[in-house]
Amino acid sequence: MCGFTGLIAPTVSSTDDLRNILTRMNAFIESRGPDDEGLYVEQEKKLALGFRRLAIQDLSPLGAQPMSSQTGRYVIAFNGEIYNFQMLRSDLQGQGIQFKGHSDTEVMLAAFERWGVEEVLQKIEGMFAFALFDKQENALYLARDRMGKKPLYYGVHEGRLYFASEMKSILAACKSKPSVNKDVAALYFQWRYVPEPYCIYAGFHKLTPGHVLRINIDKPLDLQEAKAFWSLEKVIDARKIRQEADSLEALQNIIRQATAKRMIADVELGAFLSGGIDSSLITALMHEQSDKKIKTFTIAFDDPKYNEAEHARQIAAHLGTDHHEMTVCEKDALECIEKLPNIFDEPFADPSAIPSYLVCKLARQHMTVALSGDGGDESFGGYSWYSRMQKLMALPFPARKLFGKTLSLSASPQHKKIASILLGKDTASRYSAIHSYWQSVSPSLLAYKPQTLELPMDVDLKNLSDHERMMAYDELMFLPSDVLTKVDRTSMAVSLEVRSPLLDQHVVEYAWSLPDSQRIGKSLLKELAYQYIPRELLDRPKQGFSIPHQRWLREGLRDWGQALIENDEGFLDHARVQKIWYDHQQGKADYGHLLWTILQFKSWHRTWIA
Repeated sequence: MCGFTGLIAPTVSSTDDLRNILTRMNAFIESRGPDDEGLYVEQEKKLALGFRRLAIQDLSPLGAQPMSSQTGRYVIAFNGEIYNFQMLRSDLQGQGIQFKGHSDTEVMLAAFERWGVEEVLQKIEGMFAFALFDKQENALYLARDRMGKKPLYYGVHEGRLYFASEMKSILAACKSKPSVNKDVAALYFQWRYVPEPYCIYAGFHKLTPGHVLRINIDKPLDLQEAKAFWSLEKVIDARKIRQEADSLEALQNIIRQATAKRMIADVELGAFLSGGIDSSLITALMHEQSDKKIKTFTIAFDDPKYNEAEHARQIAAHLGTDHHEMTVCEKDALECIEKLPNIFDEPFADPSAIPSYLVCKLARQHMTVALSGDGGDESFGGYSWYSRMQKLMALPFPARKLFGKTLSLSASPQHKKIASILLGKDTASRYSAIHSYWQSVSPSLLAYKPQTLELPMDVDLKNLSDHERMMAYDELMFLPSDVLTKVDRTSMAVSLEVRSPLLDQHVVEYAWSLPDSQRIGKSLLKELAYQYIPRELLDRPKQGFSIPHQRWLREGLRDWGQALIENDEGFLDHARVQKIWYDHQQGKADYGHLLWTILQFKSWHRTWIA
C-alpha cells in the first residue's frame, strides 16, 4: 500500500521545477508511504510521477517506484496489491520472462509489455490505482480497481493536469485554491459524503471504480471519457441464479481462497474483530490457514448501546487469538475530531470514521497489514434497512400513503424520514430517503439552488427486486464513497494497509448468483460462520460501528460544535442552522446526524478553504 502523485504541466520549463512540485505533493501523502520516496520526470513531455512507499511485498530496493519496465516502454506509479500476481508471474516466466525481484509491480509491468493494458486489467485481481506512462503510445493511463478500494483523483487546474491518491497533495501544488463546486456540496449535505465520481473541488473528479482513463500526453488538458473494464451492471445482467444445495461449500471455498490471497505479505498481519458475522468469519478463516496466533483488534465504548467489545472478546477467546482492545470516550473523540479534515480532505460525515481511525492506530502499533470484514453487508444484505424496507412496502398502498402523509407533518426528523420512504415513488427515491438525513429537514436549508447531478444509482438495473436494487445501489455508491473512503483514509493516515476478502471480485460476483433467500440478512454467510464459531456467540442484533455522537454533541463535543456553528460559510441558511443547533442542545429534537454532517463540512471548510 502506498500513494502516488503526478502531473503534466506544459508551461513548466525545467526539470527542477517539476521535481519541486512533485516533492511538495509527495509530502502531503507521506503517511501513505513512510518507507521510501521516488520521483520520475520526463522533461520533454512535461510529465512527472511521484511515489511514497509502504513496503509490504519485496522490501528491497527492487520494489521501489516509480518503476520502469524491462524494455523501458512503461513507467508506473502504483498503489495497492495484486493478489494473483504470483500466478501471473508463473505464466510470464513460462513465456521466458525473467524477474529481478519479487514485487507485484514488476509483474504488472511485464504483463503490460506482454499483453497490453486492456487485457491486463481483465487479468489482475486486487485493490489498485495506478498511473502508467506508455512511451510508445505517448499516453498516460489512469486506472482504478473494480470496487473502488483505492482512490484516484484527477483534474485540470491552472493549465495543468493533476492526478494523485489524495486530493490534498494536488492542493499543495496549486498556485490558487480550486473553488468549491456548490452542486457537489449539495450532494454532500444529502448523503454525508461526496459520491463518486464527483469531487468537492471544481474541475476535479474521482476516477470511477472499474474504469481506465487514457490521456494523450500531447493534449493533456483535453480529457476524454473514462472506459469501464468491469461493471456491476454487467455482472448482474450476466448472472445465473444458483441452486441452493451447492451454495454453502462453493461460498466457503471462494472466501477461503480470498482470505488466503490476502495473507501473503513480507510483514506481520492481523485482523479487525468487531464481534459481528463478517469480521468473525474472516478471523476464523485466517486462524484456520495460519501456523501463527492471529492478532485481533477491537474498539470498545463506555456507552453500552454502542459497545460490541464483549462479543469480540468471546470470539477471540474461542479462536485463541492474541486480542487487543481500546476503549473510546469523549476525550478520545475530541482529540481525533480535529484530525478528520486533514485525513479526508473532502467533507466526510460518517461518525464511524473516529473508531475506524482509532482501531487502525491501535493495530499499527503491532503490524503493517490488517484484514477486515468490509463488504459483507453490501454483498450479502446485512443492513437492517433491507428488512425494514420490505416490511414497510408490504403495507397496502393506501395505508402507506396515509401513514406517510401523517408522519410528514411531524416535527421529528425520524418521522419525516419514514414518511419520505413511504411516499417514495420508486426504489431510488426510497433509497435516498433511507440514507439521507437532509430530506427530513428539507433542502431549503441550502443558501442557494443547486443543479441536479447524475448519480451512480441512476443506472438502469433490470429484473431486480426492490431489496436487490438497493444492494446494488450500496455497492455502486455507499461502498466506494463512504465505507472504502473511510477505510482507506483512516488506515493510510497511520501507515496501515487494510485488506478486505469479502470484496474479492469472485466473492462479489458469486454473491450476485445467489437466490434472495440466501442473501438477504446474510443467511448463507451466517451458515458458513456457524461452521467456525458457535451460533450463540454470533446470533444477536446488529449494532454497527459508530459512536454516540448525538449525546456527545450535547456534552464533551459541545464547545467544538458551538465554535463551528457560529461561522457562516455562505452555503447554508445560517439562522436555521443555529436554530437546529439550539433545539438539539435543549433536547427538543434529535438532530445529531444532520448536525454531524453540517459540522464536518464546516470543519473541512475551515481547514482547506477559509
